[in-house]
Amino acid sequence: MLRDYLTRHSFLLSVTCLSLVLVFSLLMLNRSFAIGAIVGILFLLFTHQKIRLSKVAMILSVFAVIALTLFLSIYIESDSSLGRLLIYKVSAKMFLEHPFSGIGWGAFQKEYNLHQALFFKSGNYTQKEFLLADNTFYAFNDYWQFIVEMGIIGGLCLLMSLLLIIALIRTRLKNNANDPFLKLLVAIALMVCVAAFFTHVFEHKPFQVVMLCMLAYMILYDRIKRLRPQIRACALTAIPVVLSLAIYLNEIRNIDNYQKLEQAKLLSATGYVNESISILEKLYPTLRDDVGFLKTYSETLSGRSMTRRKTSLLREILAQYSDNSTFLKLGLAYKELGRFKQAEAAFLQSVYMVPNRFVPREALYQFYLRNKQYEQASYWRKIILTMSVKIPSERIEAIKQTMNQ
Repeated sequence: MLRDYLTRHSFLLSVTCLSLVLVFSLLMLNRSFAIGAIVGILFLLFTHQKIRLSKVAMILSVFAVIALTLFLSIYIESDSSLGRLLIYKVSAKMFLEHPFSGIGWGAFQKEYNLHQALFFKSGNYTQKEFLLADNTFYAFNDYWQFIVEMGIIGGLCLLMSLLLIIALIRTRLKNNANDPFLKLLVAIALMVCVAAFFTHVFEHKPFQVVMLCMLAYMILYDRIKRLRPQIRACALTAIPVVLSLAIYLNEIRNIDNYQKLEQAKLLSATGYVNESISILEKLYPTLRDDVGFLKTYSETLSGRSMTRRKTSLLREILAQYSDNSTFLKLGLAYKELGRFKQAEAAFLQSVYMVPNRFVPREALYQFYLRNKQYEQASYWRKIILTMSVKIPSERIEAIKQTMNQ
């Protein structure tokens, strides 16, 4: 009975499902998935046999989606849209440096903020760009980020793959026009793929599972369809379970190590620093490629005797993941070791990477002041006192008061 009910009302249930995603996205001001949900709903309408829409209606729908996208970009969280334009501007220069080979798979998190530092160091930027700059690790367009990382050759491979997938989907839909589950699956996949044009989607593992499940279902559709209902249900359950286990294999394999990491964090927070460091040292050979672990380890180390080890860990972080706070910590560590040229370079990198932050500028000012480089200290003091404030805070006021003394 339930199966008959779901079959009779499959279209309404599918539209309701995506409509709930649309409403939730609008409430959360998530423009990317709101647009994706609308495209998914339109797909269900266009492919529903009882609804006949002309080509004119389809074209008007496309223009309506484009107009809505522009409206949401301009009038809803407009600063976020302008911030993404800055990201595209900087990442375009990254692409032009390596147009064919790209910067390397997964290298965006390391390279983008370094290029943003060069952009602001050049001085050719607007006041709005200055205020909107932040630590950025994604291009907020998964397809563009893939092209930046893999170059034109990788982009062509991606295009060919997408064309093959589209051809496969069209074939399945043409031969199985009455399968509601197939249409809902395609609509969800379409929603996710559209959202990926406007935000970072595919680094999230649940979305990877969704897309791989869709592909597996498309490829195995004919075989699954011939199975008995009970066996088919088992197969449809097994596909996401197997894919989830494969994608989360590293987390599953290291679950005991991550539990120990949480224990080390708790020990450090409650004052048992030596015990925490002992656990982290044992975890290092296994988790040394995990940036989160390296950050925890480096933040736990304190005291001059630990500075060299801390410096080494900070450099390992920066080999995978660049941000201004890590450069600031590296500058402080170099200063403590008496390596003043490296400290100055790290402080400057931190300042230019996210130029609207006051704390790195104060650290650079104090560095010059204590090293009796009064001309440079005076220069940065004037900048701190005159620079625009992105978000007012007590810390900023305290820094400015210090500069005025």
